[in-house]
Amino acid sequence: MSPRGRSAPRRSSAIREAFLGGVVAAGLGLGTLAVVVLLLWITSSSPDSSPDGALHVAADLWLLGHGADLVRTETLSGHTAPVGLTPLLLSVVPCWLLYRAAQHAVYQAEPEEGEGQWVPEESVVDPRTAFAWVTGGYLLVGMAAVLYASTGPLHVDPLSALLHLPVVAGAIAAVGVWTADGRFPLRLPERATAGLRRLPGAGWTARTAASLAARGWFRRRRLTAALRAGTSGLVVLLGSGALLTATSTLSHAGAVQMTFLNLSDVWSGRFAVLLVSLALLPNAIVWGAAYGVGAGFTVGGGSVVAPLGITSYPQLPHFPLVAALPTDGSGGPLVWLTGIAAGASVAFFIGIAAVRRPGKAEPRPPWGWGETLVLATLAAVGCAAAMALLAGVSGGPLGIGILADLGPSWWRTGLITLAWTGVIGVPGAMVLRWYRLCVPTRASWPEWKAARAARRTARAQARTEVKEARAARAAAKAETRAAMRPAVLPMESTEVREAMAEPWWQWLRPGASGRDRRRNRKRDPGAGTETGRETTGVGTMAGLATPAGTPGAGARPRRWTLNRKRAPEPLPQPPAESQPAPSTLRTEPSPPPDDARREP
Repeated sequence: MSPRGRSAPRRSSAIREAFLGGVVAAGLGLGTLAVVVLLLWITSSSPDSSPDGALHVAADLWLLGHGADLVRTETLSGHTAPVGLTPLLLSVVPCWLLYRAAQHAVYQAEPEEGEGQWVPEESVVDPRTAFAWVTGGYLLVGMAAVLYASTGPLHVDPLSALLHLPVVAGAIAAVGVWTADGRFPLRLPERATAGLRRLPGAGWTARTAASLAARGWFRRRRLTAALRAGTSGLVVLLGSGALLTATSTLSHAGAVQMTFLNLSDVWSGRFAVLLVSLALLPNAIVWGAAYGVGAGFTVGGGSVVAPLGITSYPQLPHFPLVAALPTDGSGGPLVWLTGIAAGASVAFFIGIAAVRRPGKAEPRPPWGWGETLVLATLAAVGCAAAMALLAGVSGGPLGIGILADLGPSWWRTGLITLAWTGVIGVPGAMVLRWYRLCVPTRASWPEWKAARAARRTARAQARTEVKEARAARAAAKAETRAAMRPAVLPMESTEVREAMAEPWWQWLRPGASGRDRRRNRKRDPGAGTETGRETTGVGTMAGLATPAGTPGAGARPRRWTLNRKRAPEPLPQPPAESQPAPSTLRTEPSPPPDDARREP
C-alpha cells in the first residue's frame, strides 16, 4: 500500500479524535458542575425543585462561565433581573479542558516503549482542520446546553449565549493549537487571501507587515521575552490584588463572620455560600488589583471605591465579600506600591533578556537601545491589555437598580495600568540594560574586561574605516575639481621679448588725462606718436599681466595721472599788417613740453 493510502485512515482517525475531544471537553465541564449542584440539592434540608431544576442550574452556570447572561424571572418586584457577573472560577475548568483537547488534537499520542508514557509525535492533520473539528464538537454540546437551559425561572439569554460561546471556544482552541504546533490555526484559504489582496490598501499593508517582520525585534525569541515580561507584570498586579483582598477581609473579619453565619443555619447552606464565595474570589482579586493601581471599582448606585476616596455605599445585599469592602480611601503604602512593583517587574525581565552577562548560557549580542525600548513598550501594552480584559469580564450586573453595574471600568483600569508600567517599566529597562552592559560583577570581571577590549577594538577599527572613507571621498572631490578647472596657456615668446625691450621707467611713468591728450592732439598733431610710444610699455605690461587668449587681454588698463594746472591761454592779438619775411638764419628748436620729456 502506498504511503498516501496508509495515511488516509490515520487522518480520518485523527479527525474523529479531534471531534470527540471537543465533545468530551464540553461534557466534562458540564458534568463537573452537575455533580456539584446535585450534591448541594441532595444535601439541602428542604429542596424546592426536582433534579431537573438542579440540572438546569448546572447548565446555566456552565454557560455563565463562558460569558453568557442569565435572566431571573422570579423576583420580589415582579420584573426580570439580568445576571451577567461571571464567576471567574467557573470559567477555569471548561477553558482548561478545551485547551487540552485542542493540544491533543494536533498530534497523535502513542505509548513509548518500555515506560508507557505518552509522548507527542508529528501530526498527520493540518492545524486548521484540528481546530475546526475540536471547536465544532465543543459548540455542538454548547448549543444543546443552550436549548436545554433556555426555559425556567433562571434561564440563559439565547442571544447572549450565541454571541459569547463561539468566541470563547474559538479563542481557547486557537491558543491550544498554537502552543502545540507553533502555528496560528486561523489562516484564510487561498481564495479569500487573493480577494483581500485586491482590496485598496492591501499592498501597503503587506509592505508594512514585511518591514515589521524584517525588524530585529520582530522575532519569536524576543517577542517571547516581551510576553514573559508582560505576564510578570500581570502576575504582580494580581498578587497585589490578592494581598489587598486578604488584608481587607482580615480587617473586617468580624463583619464577614457575622454575615456568613446569618445567611444560613444549616451546614449545607453554609457550604453553598462558601462555594459561591470561592467562585467569586478571583473576581475580588481583580477588583483589588484595580483598586491597587488607582482605578478603583463600583459597587452599584454610582458609588466609587478607590484609594483616593470612597463615596457612600448603597444598600447592598448581605454577603461575606460585600462585608469585606474597605470603609475608607486612605490607601496605605501597599496600595501605591502595586503599580510601582508591576512596572519594576516589566523593567527587570526586559533588562535581563536584553543583556546576557558573559559566562552565563550561550553568548549572544545584546539588544540595542531601540530594540529594548520597543520590547519594553510592547510588554507594558500587553500587561495593560490583559488587565483591561480581566477587569471587563470580572464585572457585570446582578439585577436592576443599584445592582445594575458592579466591578471596575475596563478602559480606566487599562489606561492607568499602562501609565504605571510604561512610565516605570520602559525607563527602568533602559537603565538595567546599561547597568548589565557597563557595570561588571566580581565573578564576570575577566570576561567583561575581554569583551570590553573587543568592543573597543571594534570601535577603533570602525573609526579608522570611516576616516579612510572620508579621506578617499575628499581626494576624489579634489581630483574632480582639478579636472573642471580651465588650463592657463603660457605667453608667446614674441610678446615677452617686446615687453623686455622697453625701458623699465616707461612702465612707471604717469600718463596724461584724456582731456589733456585731446588738447595736445589738437595743438600738436605730431604729439600722438610720442604719446603712443610712451604708452607702449604699459600696454606691454598689461600683456605680461594678462595671459594670451584670455578675454579682455587687449584692453589697456587705466593708468594714474598727475593733475597739473592748465596754462592760461594767450590773449588774442590784432592781426599784423605785414608779416616779416622768414629769416634765413638757423634758429634753435624749441624745447619739447614737459610732459613729453624722457627722464634719464
